[in-house]
Amino acid sequence: PYLSVTGPTLSHDSEVLSHGEDRKGNDSYCIKFRRFSDAANLPDTLENTDGSMEWDVSGHAAMYYVALDAEFRAAKVCRHVLGTPQAQDVVLLDEKDNCFSTSIHKTHDRRVLLVSSCSAETSEHHLLDLQNPSPRGLVCVAKRQAGHRYNVDHCDGFLYILTNKDGCKNQKLCRTPVASLAGSCSSEAWQDIWVPAEQVKLDSLRCFGKFLAIEGRDSSVRRIFILRYDQLVPGQRPPLEVVIFPEAQPHNGTLLTPRSRTAAISLYSVGFHTMRMFD
Repeated sequence: PYLSVTGPTLSHDSEVLSHGEDRKGNDSYCIKFRRFSDAANLPDTLENTDGSMEWDVSGHAAMYYVALDAEFRAAKVCRHVLGTPQAQDVVLLDEKDNCFSTSIHKTHDRRVLLVSSCSAETSEHHLLDLQNPSPRGLVCVAKRQAGHRYNVDHCDGFLYILTNKDGCKNQKLCRTPVASLAGSCSSEAWQDIWVPAEQVKLDSLRCFGKFLAIEGRDSSVRRIFILRYDQLVPGQRPPLEVVIFPEAQPHNGTLLTPRSRTAAISLYSVGFHTMRMFD
């Protein structure tokens, strides 16, 4: 028999554990719940999901998940209240464009739920403040524009954004206050914080309490760039602290092929996913 599992994910108050099960091999997961106090399985089940799940901050009253459409595309983002039928779940986002798929995850400060709808070349992200939800529901960061890709994280009322806007194919770092999103869904008001040199490519970012860390490459070699919030001035190059890993330096070698010995370059992979110091 086949079994693929996602999670487990612990509720905000550590009372309920959720996990997803796919027993058919079609990437359609059924989310189930288990209560810790008496080790009992709860009757709630969420069918036809992609297996992703994020708990609300209100204990274990509700959780967010992604539902699949008839073609097994991640099409809807829903909110489920424990103890109620799945048919009553509120749909936060229903993506009609078959070129786009939805996803969810929390920002690294755990305060904001990011609801994303992305294609291979275009991004659109929405916010839901879990501690102080907007009466309007989801708040759009920037409406989709063909070819515009961006990633978002949050800290202390600001969004920090890696984006390829303005022709920055290797991405640049921008910032905007969350409050500015109330009247606009455009990227025009984003402030440039760091436009890196041509040989620098920025891949992902992660916000911490006093600084943000950006994973990227400098001349094709992995680097982690550290920027302190109190040193960020729009329009001025920020002071950078660069985490350099000597073992990640490229070195020349040879590769034996059926026809000849070929020069090769070997690189170690360094990043947030391998460095536990960034948890």
